Amino acid sequence: MTYAATYGAGDYAGATATMDNTGLAAMAAPNVNLVDGQLGSGAKSGFTFTGQRSAASPSAPATFVFGAVPQSSSGVTATGTRTFGIATDGVILQNPAATALTFSCASGCSVTNGTVMGN
Repeated sequence: MTYAATYGAGDYAGATATMDNTGLAAMAAPNVNLVDGQLGSGAKSGFTFTGQRSAASPSAPATFVFGAVPQSSSGVTATGTRTFGIATDGVILQNPAATALTFSCASGCSVTNGTVMGN
């Protein structure tokens, strides 16, 4: 949200064609500093972080989606067993299967196949 309101001129950071870490790298840029460099690389604390966006148009606002997937989901080297995702609405979803969430920016960005993460 902060990126879109400042550096993004109404658009969120990231690629429009695929889920990758382009948006995180943009938010970690030295002149932006909205996330640290480690997260900007797309990997931190045993998770791989990726995102995607849809650009604003005259008929639709800009939207985004970000996800976190464990780098290893089983065995003694497991870094996690749940996948996490968030979209423009700000609701964090989780799924106990390491790759079960569905991320899409086909018609505005969304996360599906998860449950709302409770406190």
